[in-house]
Amino acid sequence: MSASITYVACWDEVFDNTIHIENELIKADCDYLIINKSKLISDSKRWQPAKDTRYYGHFFDALDHFVNKTNNSVFIFNAGDSRWPDISGYTKRIEYLFELDPLIGVLSPDQTNDPFTGSGSHIKDSTVHRGLYLCTLTNGIFVAMQREIAEITYNYMKWASQNGVDFYAMTSGWGLDYVYSATSYMLDKKVYKDSTVKMFHPDGSGYNYGIAEKESNIVMESFIRYWANHRESSHKVRHLFSVFMKKVHEKDSYSILLKEVYLNGRYPAQI
Repeated sequence: MSASITYVACWDEVFDNTIHIENELIKADCDYLIINKSKLISDSKRWQPAKDTRYYGHFFDALDHFVNKTNNSVFIFNAGDSRWPDISGYTKRIEYLFELDPLIGVLSPDQTNDPFTGSGSHIKDSTVHRGLYLCTLTNGIFVAMQREIAEITYNYMKWASQNGVDFYAMTSGWGLDYVYSATSYMLDKKVYKDSTVKMFHPDGSGYNYGIAEKESNIVMESFIRYWANHRESSHKVRHLFSVFMKKVHEKDSYSILLKEVYLNGRYPAQI
């Protein structure tokens, strides 16, 4: 068993990229599961038919499998349309970093057409990990997280689905990056972007941005309720969401101090 397991969403338009990713993960001897919504029918146990849903539903199903059917320590989700030639090498780098630094909660590569790459999320360059920078939040198009963060995210999504949020009917995926990034900071852990790679992600999307904003608000508000019901007062989560959004909009004109994201007064010894 590898330290990580990668979940890859596959549909007809990204089938070629999915095959590339699969071959790379086989080469690296890393665990993976294809969430298959394409026309291809495969007998492989690593190709699982997907429900008639989009990002939220695929992500929820991936977390469900990870939490309830694996013992892997690192959860990786690849939405299928990010392209990088050396997925095998990058997956091994992810595993190495999470093993080296148990305070890494969430990690994501830089990507093209990503509002959270660079100035939209940058807090501080890492002094201990080459190419990494502490950031407000990552993009869920390709994201890795340690098991504890994945378990909390899954528990939130399960609770929310039982309390009026229909992830399988929603279309965008917005807001979940706020959830697991805030969770990491609430647990005094680090959220990193990785500038050693810049994956190609195409411009545009297959969903309506106005609907996506409404879905994002539903996700964030339901997570605030979840945190208040299961953890502690929600005012810290609200503060983090506010900081995250301000950074996306103001970019380099907004410099974030560590105390603005580490709200428990405990900072990692090394960033």
